[in-house]
Amino acid sequence: MIRNHIPCAVAAIAILAGSLPVYAVSLEEKATDNSVCNFGNDSTDLVYRKLLNGVHGNPSVFTNAMRKWIAKNCANGQTLLIGDDENKSLKKDRMEEVANSACQAADVTWQNIGERGFRLRCTITKLDELKLKYGGDDGK
Repeated sequence: MIRNHIPCAVAAIAILAGSLPVYAVSLEEKATDNSVCNFGNDSTDLVYRKLLNGVHGNPSVFTNAMRKWIAKNCANGQTLLIGDDENKSLKKDRMEEVANSACQAADVTWQNIGERGFRLRCTITKLDELKLKYGGDDGK
C-alpha cells in the first residue's frame, strides 16, 4: 500500500521544491548557494560591465549601483562577498562604504588575496534600509 504512494510523494516534493524561492545570487553568475550574496572576485569590473554598462564616472554612481543590486537580489543573513584583484585604497573605500550600508560595520572583515587582491565579507543585516532607499527600480 505504501509503495503505491511513493511516486505521488516524490512528485509532490519535486513540485514544491520547484516553487520555493531561491536566494542564491552571484553577480558573476557562478554557482553558489543561498548563504551568499556574491559580487565576485573582480567586483569593480563586474559592476562597471553588468550594472553600469561599461560607463565609468562618479564614485557615488558606482556604490549606489552596488547597493541597488544588493537591495534587489540579496537577503538578510546572507554573507556579502566583495573582492577585487587590485588592492587600491579608493576601491577598498568604496567597497567598505557599500558593506557598511548593508552590514554592521563591526562585522566587516578583510582578507588579502595574493599580492594585490582583497576580499571583504560580512553578514547582511540592513536589507530593509537598502530596499527603502534603493529597491524601487530594476536594480541597475
